[in-house]
Amino acid sequence: MAGEYPSPGDMVDKRYDVRVPSRTEKIDRSSLPLFTSYDELFAAEFPKRKFAVEELEGKGRGIVATWSIKKGEMVMRERASTVFFGEEPEDPNIDSTYFLIKNLYEGNATITPSFATELGQNPSRISEFEEHVQFMLNDFKEKGKGFKYEVKEDELRKIVNGIHTNSFSFDFQDGFAVFMGCSLVNHSCQENMGWHTVGDEMIFTALEDIEQGTELTISYSFPNLNAKRMKYYEDNYGFVCDCKLCEGGIDSWRVFECTHCGGKIYPDVNGWSCHSCSKICTKEEIYFFEAEEKSILEFKFESRFRWLYRPMRKMSPYHLVLFKALRNYFMTNACPNPVQLAENILIPVAEFHRDLSHGRLYAAVMEQYAMVLLKYALLMTDNEDWCKRKALECLRKAYDYRCEIGMGITGYAAAIYLEYLGFFEGDKIKGDIVHYEEY
Repeated sequence: MAGEYPSPGDMVDKRYDVRVPSRTEKIDRSSLPLFTSYDELFAAEFPKRKFAVEELEGKGRGIVATWSIKKGEMVMRERASTVFFGEEPEDPNIDSTYFLIKNLYEGNATITPSFATELGQNPSRISEFEEHVQFMLNDFKEKGKGFKYEVKEDELRKIVNGIHTNSFSFDFQDGFAVFMGCSLVNHSCQENMGWHTVGDEMIFTALEDIEQGTELTISYSFPNLNAKRMKYYEDNYGFVCDCKLCEGGIDSWRVFECTHCGGKIYPDVNGWSCHSCSKICTKEEIYFFEAEEKSILEFKFESRFRWLYRPMRKMSPYHLVLFKALRNYFMTNACPNPVQLAENILIPVAEFHRDLSHGRLYAAVMEQYAMVLLKYALLMTDNEDWCKRKALECLRKAYDYRCEIGMGITGYAAAIYLEYLGFFEGDKIKGDIVHYEEY
């Protein structure tokens, strides 16, 4: 299928024969049923369901593959149980969570309030949410004469905790939603499923071949250094991550350069070592690595890219702190040669993490590179044709990668591809560009 790409004006993704979603489509929810069990959630979509809900040791409920699943296959698809469309309100009490819960009690959701109490809880945040609970309790009782369900304090407390812990933001449009079935999927930093939304539906697809009996997982956040990542999960979700990366101490974003072979040094089960020549680092070397990390963080974010040019630098551009600084610098007019920076650093880093932990960073970097090339073409008019050809090549690589991991099935990949193609027209590239921060 190489070379068969969507074109502006197409209504379908020809590769998958599905509609391309629009940012402005109105969603009719009037005919949706009230779901009462997880079986009902998925029965219509999967006559031969690919997973089962099971109790997992140390994790509570999770989902496990009941069939062998191929990379790129759709694993599950679910319509939102309760939705809020729009930007997050500024009032901390009347926020998206408020409206998601109000839908439940008004009967404008596909689940009942009692069913919503089944959402996973974070016990460590009970006191944090109490003020919000009391505000809603009083507000709903005052306004709730037309509510379909009675507001009960203990029930509301569980729902507030569950929705704060389990809500998702939408792709393509502002808003938040809760997906009861999808909320059962546990986290792993080395996930085997990716997720995306189209309209008010959540879709999970396989990022690799998955054997029968394997737990199905997604990543709950963007990549980060191990210590920060683990603290984030404990603070926001109430669990200590025990995936292979965290349990093994593998920190592939904390990279330094090996003075022996030029390879990548980062922590793993054997401590700090080079992953090319297997050199084990001394305590003194580790001390200097950690000192360098502290030093770069003392710089303002917009100045950290300068660290790349320090003569005594040991930190690799593969290190998250330096990579993020370089990616930001790459997008500014101050960067003298963004092509060199993209080809020599940003794309190789994205490819490394694409192969290591399946993140969507690769597609996002390729699309940003395409936009930089189009802006570069305005300045370097002698190279305009080359820049535009290279930009199109980058967008097609991003599209192909998304299709490879199942994001073409729903038209999601085509929708983003077509949106970026629009910047090839006239002066659109001079305006603001929406970037999808998928890492």
